[in-house]
Amino acid sequence: MMNQVNSWQRVMYDPVAYINPKRFRVDLTSTVPSVRAAVNDLLITQFDLPLDATPPKPGTNGSLLVRHWRCWPTISWLLGCHASRGALLRGGRILRLPLWVRQFAMASGQQNEYVPEPNIPLETEVLLARGLHQLIDSAGPLANALGMRFRLALSPDIDLYMTPMAPKSIDPTFFRKTIQYAARHTNQAIGFSA
Repeated sequence: MMNQVNSWQRVMYDPVAYINPKRFRVDLTSTVPSVRAAVNDLLITQFDLPLDATPPKPGTNGSLLVRHWRCWPTISWLLGCHASRGALLRGGRILRLPLWVRQFAMASGQQNEYVPEPNIPLETEVLLARGLHQLIDSAGPLANALGMRFRLALSPDIDLYMTPMAPKSIDPTFFRKTIQYAARHTNQAIGFSA
């Protein structure tokens, strides 16, 4: 339980821990806590991050997301690739995915197939944005508190593709499997192979 509380505090009050360097460049080689606290206050203010959410109840999707906050980009990538597997297959793009992503994308499970707009290519940012939508939807009552934080963990290149979408429910078992798989592969590169 203590680990959950520490993770919650880190997610809510320490955006420096997860912000993508393309969103905010800051050199934190200094380990002075007051410097880190000042930068965190700046980020919370600049990105208008809500601080009024209550911690998630144990066993909920929200508690899983908080516990595995380091995996948010990988979870988004996996969800986006899985939801777009039909389009990836049709275009042969699935062969350019790393093997570990290909295996996950082809696994049976959630059947929310994403059909991309004809003029939007299936690039890494599009798939990340699609997965991010599912990640935000899965946060339930914490969607407001965690949604922007999820987004900050990813490159600003996805912002162009973050158009409003109808929420889709995610099968809880599939969602848990996605988090487990992401936790095993969290240090892997996100994107298509050359």
